[in-house]
Amino acid sequence: MENTNRTIGAARSGIWDILKIILAVGLIAYVFSQMDFSELLGMTKRLSWSWLLLNFLLFAALSMLKAVQYRHITGSRTGYFRVLGIVLVQNAVTNFVASSAGIAAYVSMMGAEKEIRHARATVSFLVVKMTDLMAILVLMTALYAWLKPIPAVLGRVYLVASGIALLILFFFFA
Repeated sequence: MENTNRTIGAARSGIWDILKIILAVGLIAYVFSQMDFSELLGMTKRLSWSWLLLNFLLFAALSMLKAVQYRHITGSRTGYFRVLGIVLVQNAVTNFVASSAGIAAYVSMMGAEKEIRHARATVSFLVVKMTDLMAILVLMTALYAWLKPIPAVLGRVYLVASGIALLILFFFFA
């Protein structure tokens, strides 16, 4: 009986992987169908390859850090590379479809792991986003000294920083 359950689990995992590949190929095909290739080729001449490489490296580093955060916060024994794969799917869905779809992808994929409940996956997502907001708030307060001479920008910084602080307070009181 246990072998049958493992076989069914492996089949479901394989089917899920195939569906993810089909979704990825479909999204890529959709994006390419919306492109004007002559304009794209013209853009490559104006592209800064060093900035592109830097952006890719930063994206990769942030994705790896997110995987560490999620794995640590959930207390998961799920392998790091599995969590990293979930983070990459979340980023892809968020960038191609919508932020809410990316969140749903993360929660459902983490919830599919054996020892992680959907509630724990949701809480881990919220905690990571709150720590991101706290980091942004710290960065904004650090930039305050540089922006002080520019009153128009400083007002916007106050507004955004106040909004972030209120969100963080709401999160902790909720």
